Amino acid sequence: MKKTLLFLTLIYVCIGIGSSIERNLSQQKLRSEHHAITQRSLHGKGSSKTPKSKSSKSSKTPKSKGGKGGKGGKGSSKAPKASKANKRGKGGKGGTNASSSKSPKSSKTPKSSKSPKSTKYHGGKGGKGGKGHNAPTPSPDGGNGKPTVDCTGNLRSIVEAIFGNISSGTYQEDALVWLQSDLKDNVVKCNDSSYITQRYALATLHYSTGGSNWINTNGWLGRGDECDSWFGVICDDNNQVTKLALPTNNLTGILPEELFAGITTFTSIEIFSNNLSGGIPSGIGNSPLRVLDIEKNNFSGNLFIEEIFDLSGSLEELFASFNGFTGSIPSRISKFENLKSLWLARNEFSGAIPTQIGALSSMERLYLYGNKFDGQIPTEIGNLSKLRKLHLYSNTNMSGPIPASIGNLGKLEDLELDTMGLTGNIPDSIQNLSELKTIRAFENDLTGAIPAEIRKLKKLVTVELHNNSLNGDIPDLSESTNLKRLDLSSNELNGQLDAKLFEMPNLRLLYLFENKLIGGIPVNFGGSTSLRDIYLYDNLLTGEIPDVIDPSLSNLEELIVSQNKIGGVVPSGICGLRSTNLDTLRVDCTPLSGQPPQVVCAQNCCTSCRIGKGAA
Repeated sequence: MKKTLLFLTLIYVCIGIGSSIERNLSQQKLRSEHHAITQRSLHGKGSSKTPKSKSSKSSKTPKSKGGKGGKGGKGSSKAPKASKANKRGKGGKGGTNASSSKSPKSSKTPKSSKSPKSTKYHGGKGGKGGKGHNAPTPSPDGGNGKPTVDCTGNLRSIVEAIFGNISSGTYQEDALVWLQSDLKDNVVKCNDSSYITQRYALATLHYSTGGSNWINTNGWLGRGDECDSWFGVICDDNNQVTKLALPTNNLTGILPEELFAGITTFTSIEIFSNNLSGGIPSGIGNSPLRVLDIEKNNFSGNLFIEEIFDLSGSLEELFASFNGFTGSIPSRISKFENLKSLWLARNEFSGAIPTQIGALSSMERLYLYGNKFDGQIPTEIGNLSKLRKLHLYSNTNMSGPIPASIGNLGKLEDLELDTMGLTGNIPDSIQNLSELKTIRAFENDLTGAIPAEIRKLKKLVTVELHNNSLNGDIPDLSESTNLKRLDLSSNELNGQLDAKLFEMPNLRLLYLFENKLIGGIPVNFGGSTSLRDIYLYDNLLTGEIPDVIDPSLSNLEELIVSQNKIGGVVPSGICGLRSTNLDTLRVDCTPLSGQPPQVVCAQNCCTSCRIGKGAA
């Protein structure tokens, strides 16, 4: 009897060992298949198709069921097929059915690779009193709710297929290493090629521009959704990046090509006021950009690369001022028919401003100042009927006249043409610029009289025409009631001071020095309460300085009337202003050759004395 029991015990142990081995083999096969399916799913997002494989048709884990008891029954020992869970036979009386073990949704293969229904494998009937249990399948969440399947094995080849080879020790490799960490144990995103591409592209920007030294790095390279938590990243409803806004954030380095190769949905890029260098990436034209703001960086080379013309149908705002771009503006600039703002100031552009710039029918703001352009202002610039701002100043190699066509710019608000070597007269057509608020054309070689028609420009705020060779009278600007600054100094104006100048309600700065003005200072000159500076020195003015009555000239800080032919005594009312805001009072109070001073000034009144031109 003892021998019989020993023999039965050995048989039971062998059967148990065999069953354990069978379970382990099944478990290993399932892990291998799930890993293979995941990798193929990644490739399935690409342009090339992956051949079908029978062994990878399903990654679902079938339900496990307990068996019904039978007297002395013995389970079947058939070998399970690949990728199918081994299921033990059902136990006898008192046996309990095992609970179902479903695969998580994240383990489903993409639609491009359909999974047929799993074939169940049933064991035979178990022995008396047997107990059913779950099939030995791998846990998809490792028991802690987090995926444990590593899908990053082929990530390098996937990324290189899209972006090109990755060399060691580069920002591209840094981005890849981060992405591998980001995707590890993330079953859902392993199958999302757009997720991989977009996050890798953004990661290359981070690593190529010293992301660890950015002023604001909130969310970057974290597990959070880049569209929700990464600072400066804005997406559309499809979670595609459309805007990158990282101005004044200490980005230092280059703009990576990968950024534009991996993200082709940009509509706005605002990275001004950083320390970016190098050239414009060739992939810049891959997105439908409307706004490109790269001002105040250290970019260099040619801005107008071939690929930037791919933006000609979408680009509305191009801000590239304060960089080191070189070359010329090509005639093909005319293709940017939707361009409203073109800011190219303070670069190293050269050559002539092309006549084709007149074809930019949507242009509202044109800033080309501070470059090395030569030639003349093209007449065609008068075709820009929507133009509101025209800044061409500080192009010292330019010459020629202000074109009369400038008068066609009926919406123009700012006209800045100073320091350009311009010659000729100010065209009479300027009277048509009814919206004009600012005109600056100082430090040129303009001649002739200032057009009297300028009086029609009632919205003027600033007029600066100093350092030219203009002659004639000071124009009547009394209807320009918003005028705050009038600088006609260092010309050859030879008329008289108009009393209306001192009745303008908002005039603060009046600079008429170094001309040939004659006559006296109008007696109403002290009637203004807004004038801050009055510079009348180095003219041919005569008479005496009129007195003022408080609170006249209550805001006056500087009054300079020296180097004229004015005589008499500085009025007490003027000296009284020294106790308020008047900091500078300069007259011809220096005696000459033992003679009395040309202008007598009380003690502690005048701040500086000059030698005059002799009292008339």
